[in-house]
Amino acid sequence: MTVFGDPNNFALIAASVRSWNEKPGAGNGIFHFVVDGRVFPRRARVSTLSADIGSLSPGNALVDLPENSEVSSLDADDAFRFLLNGMLPYILMDEDEIPDDFQTDYTFQASTNNLEDENCFAFAVRVGNQVRVLAAEVVPDPCAEGKCLVDVSEAWIDLRELAEIIDLAKEALKKLSL
Repeated sequence: MTVFGDPNNFALIAASVRSWNEKPGAGNGIFHFVVDGRVFPRRARVSTLSADIGSLSPGNALVDLPENSEVSSLDADDAFRFLLNGMLPYILMDEDEIPDDFQTDYTFQASTNNLEDENCFAFAVRVGNQVRVLAAEVVPDPCAEGKCLVDVSEAWIDLRELAEIIDLAKEALKKLSL
C-alpha cells in the first residue's frame, strides 16, 4: 500500500490487490482519499486504479483548481452542502426544491467513482496558494425520513504539495509500483 501525502491533512492511498487481479499488475486494488485523518470511502472496495487515479486529470477540481470566493467564505458544512447541491441536488434536497431550470455543475468535483459509489463526495476550491478540500460520506438519517446526515472533513493544502501528490500517484500507477 502506498500513501501519497499526509494522512493527517490530505492524502491518497492506493494499492494493487493481487487476489483481485487475474494477472500481476496494478489493475484492481484499493483507492481512498484521506481528509483530516478520515478515510473515504470507509471500507475497502474494488477500485479500477487506472480509472480512479486517471480521473485526477483536467476536469477534476484537484487539477483544475477552480476558485469561488462565495464558497471559500462558508464554513465547511455549508460549503460542502452548497457544492453537492450544485452537482447532485437530489441527494440533499427534496425534488420540489430543485429549480426546473437546474443545470448540473461539476466544476468543484474532486471525488472519483470509487468514492462516489460509496456515497462519498469530495470537492476542491482554490483560495490563493492553498486548496480547500471538503469530503463527506452522505448517509440516510434514521431519525428523519428522506433526510441525510453529512459529517464534513476539511483540509487545506498548498498548491504545489497537492500537485506533487497527484503526480506521485500517477507515476506509481505508470510504473505499476502500487
